[in-house]
Amino acid sequence: MNNRRDFLRTSAWAGVSFYLLPASIARGQGVLSRKGFPKSVCFGGRTEFEGPLEVLSGSIPRDIQGHAFIVESLDTPQRTNLISGAGSLLRIDFENGRARAKRKMIRTPSVIAQELFESTEHRFESKGVAYMSKTLGILNNCNTAAVAMENSRLILSYDAGEPYEVDLKSLSIITPVGARSEWSQGLPKTLAAFQGNPVFPMIRATAHPFYDNETKTFISVNFGGQINIAGLPIGKAFTDIVLWDGEGLLQKHPLTDEKGKTVVIKQAVHTLCVSRHYVLIFDTPFSFEAESILGFPKVRSQEVDTPVWIVARSALDGSGAAVRAKKVVLEKEWEHIFADFDDSDGIITLYGATSPATDFSECLQDGDRLAHSNQPINPDHFGMIPAPLDRGDCGRIRIDMTQSKPSAEIQLTSHPLYSWQTALAAVRRQKAPLERHEAIFWISFGFTPELAVKRMYTVYDRYKYRQVPVDQIPWEGVAPALFRYDCASMTIDKAYSFPAGVFPSSPIFMPRTDAQSQTDGYILCTIASDEKASGKTGDELWIFDGRNLEAGPICKLHHSDLDMALTLHTEWIDTIEERGSNYRIDMREAYSEALVTKSGAMQAVFESQIFPQFDYPLSN
Repeated sequence: MNNRRDFLRTSAWAGVSFYLLPASIARGQGVLSRKGFPKSVCFGGRTEFEGPLEVLSGSIPRDIQGHAFIVESLDTPQRTNLISGAGSLLRIDFENGRARAKRKMIRTPSVIAQELFESTEHRFESKGVAYMSKTLGILNNCNTAAVAMENSRLILSYDAGEPYEVDLKSLSIITPVGARSEWSQGLPKTLAAFQGNPVFPMIRATAHPFYDNETKTFISVNFGGQINIAGLPIGKAFTDIVLWDGEGLLQKHPLTDEKGKTVVIKQAVHTLCVSRHYVLIFDTPFSFEAESILGFPKVRSQEVDTPVWIVARSALDGSGAAVRAKKVVLEKEWEHIFADFDDSDGIITLYGATSPATDFSECLQDGDRLAHSNQPINPDHFGMIPAPLDRGDCGRIRIDMTQSKPSAEIQLTSHPLYSWQTALAAVRRQKAPLERHEAIFWISFGFTPELAVKRMYTVYDRYKYRQVPVDQIPWEGVAPALFRYDCASMTIDKAYSFPAGVFPSSPIFMPRTDAQSQTDGYILCTIASDEKASGKTGDELWIFDGRNLEAGPICKLHHSDLDMALTLHTEWIDTIEERGSNYRIDMREAYSEALVTKSGAMQAVFESQIFPQFDYPLSN
């Protein structure tokens, strides 16, 4: 096992440096108290509501004008992984020092089918990180992230399903992006055959597609076809880059390596990045054990390095021809990454965070025991992501594309209080992609001993890039934090450690109306706690000044129906206008080929109870 000294020596050889900053820039000590992890994160209400938000403390800055969108994943019926739960979308409207919220459940066709067939042989059941029906296919909750397009359009995305567009005003699902036939099945054909012709095949895509306002192009990925069971590959792999102009058919380019062989994604493409001249496909540490689909759960460690496939955008001409990619392998597990759009010097500049010794595809479950004490875990925490078993980093990656073989230079920043499970980020959103990032605001979930389980400890105790020796893991806990990473100095220059008993998530950067920089604004984040009082759920929305995080929240907001579980990614839109498109996939036509092989009774349910829910007039 590498100790701290060994790791630093290895990192120096790899061109990696560390900055361990004093804790004095944070408010508080960053250590958890006995209040423990709030169980409310693992339980969320389904109430849809619309109305003004109540100010609990402080005041809403009058120079916030716009709309924040928060995607949420709720607890599952079988108390399995929270990230595979039902989705909801929350919109918060800020205007003239006031805030209103609207919340609506995300109801894709498979979600509606799950409700209707719950007590039948067609019901969906948990298979690890996915929900599967023996006859219908895979559940697509579309519960992970959102990306804005021009003409007042918003796309919701999910790792294991095709993206969907929602109406910005009603928050109702409008249409899938692409018809069923335009996406390729993610599971091997031999495995999918057990479901016959599934109505809802598993579509493996990315949770973080990209919209380029310059070229008016939505960029995603569709991959799969091969899984590994007991170390043996099954099926024929494919990886396609997906382009969409917002109106027509999807355009797909098969991705190959420099020798013309199909690129095989071993884990997932949770994130992709786009610069002016390149598309970067990351093989990220977010895989699921295929054995779970067959009913034989097995835990394996995520890959400890991150392969990146880099494609020149000039080759993506819409012809459908295969395109060759160059490969770079990044040390450590990179999950969420942002790219400078400017790559004019031949250098691709990225900023991101690592996710070491952890597994977002796993969850706390019945039978788990705490790693430190060997006591059974609290059943209220079933479904939550396990705590990381090492401290992570955030940092900068520079990939030199001027050479025939690209190379990567990585500089990392790690802090004892702020770098435990650095999970979600906020950056300044604007109509054009950011030419160069100035600052990134990160939420780290901290280290919660109540979520550190023995099952994961045995997998990661010999983690390759370990920073904190296993005998020095801070079992007293490390509090969640909000911090600002300065891209120029590559340091953490502002930070706030959250008080005991609260769990923050989903940061959003909200610019001042006269903002002059990427730090000139506010950070909104969700807060979960078990502090329930009369008329309160314990869940709140906190606002921070982006230039003065250490001062703490300047405003706390609440609504009596605001009952959230695990909130995830976010989007900011300055103004909402009428949707500037008539694009909509005909649901009946999209599912006709699969439904014709199903029973008449099932066809009748789709015709009478599912399809009519998507027949409403478009808002424009």
